[in-house]
Amino acid sequence: MQRIETKPVWATAPRAFLTVLGVSILSMSSPAQAQMNPCPYTNDGDCDEPNGLGYCAWGTDTADCSNPYSNFGSGRYIPPGSGGYTPPVSSGGLMNPCPYTNDGDCDEPNGLGLCAWGTDTADCSSPYSNYGSGSGYSGGGGGYTPPVTGGGGGGLMNPCPYTNDGDCDEPNGLGYCAWGTDTADCSNPYSNYGSGSGYAGGGTGQPQPPVTGTPGVNVTGTWNINANGWRGTLTITPIGGSTLTGNINFGSQEPITDVSYNAATGQLYFERPQVTQTYTGQVSGNQITGTFTYSGATYNWSASR
Repeated sequence: MQRIETKPVWATAPRAFLTVLGVSILSMSSPAQAQMNPCPYTNDGDCDEPNGLGYCAWGTDTADCSNPYSNFGSGRYIPPGSGGYTPPVSSGGLMNPCPYTNDGDCDEPNGLGLCAWGTDTADCSSPYSNYGSGSGYSGGGGGYTPPVTGGGGGGLMNPCPYTNDGDCDEPNGLGYCAWGTDTADCSNPYSNYGSGSGYAGGGTGQPQPPVTGTPGVNVTGTWNINANGWRGTLTITPIGGSTLTGNINFGSQEPITDVSYNAATGQLYFERPQVTQTYTGQVSGNQITGTFTYSGATYNWSASR
């Protein structure tokens, strides 16, 4: 029979029943035991870390322990940034990964300062989060510049740690990351571009990433394609600005969708919806080589012109 971990009844009982003959049961000490990690009592309205009921290790019940209205037993609520406990550090003086994500507190160095740069991006990319005594929200210009983590040129991060957060972090936006490393945000005209040149897709005269490959290479046009032995043609057509469309023909023509080409990296992507295939490729001169997926398997493809 499976063993089910349960709390003592006094730890889960309604607060109204926790006083007997004028003596608060909450003043009783928790039974001596090792603190659990991970914590099995998350999101139940009880703070189970050492400043609460004491069943679980620091940082394992953050949702409950960051709520001042939770049950803290004989412990107490510790407001963020109030000089209370500092959870144990896992590396470099700051925690990485950060155990306090998506809780409304920015825990990176410009906020509460508990976690390393780029480990609490959802909270730290919101101007409405709690930044404690830190320097505050930095999205939109003039704030901190996180340390560079890799190649990409020009002191820009590659890979980008700030993807899918509503901010375009490439050079035409907030300028933290290299071209092509935050494509989901930077392909959305409604993202935050800060003081950058703005959305670059769909309109004439918009800035485009610099081409670093062979000069004169243009991905548009008709290519002879070989997809795992199936031969035909691939045609890519511009429809305004950097927006692309096209078709593929293995005996009958069908459309391709979600076509994107990064001139800075030479990476091509498109989907073939009629047979549920996804293609990725690397363009080099008049050659493309890559892979496509179909029914959970991966196959090679190439094209030339």
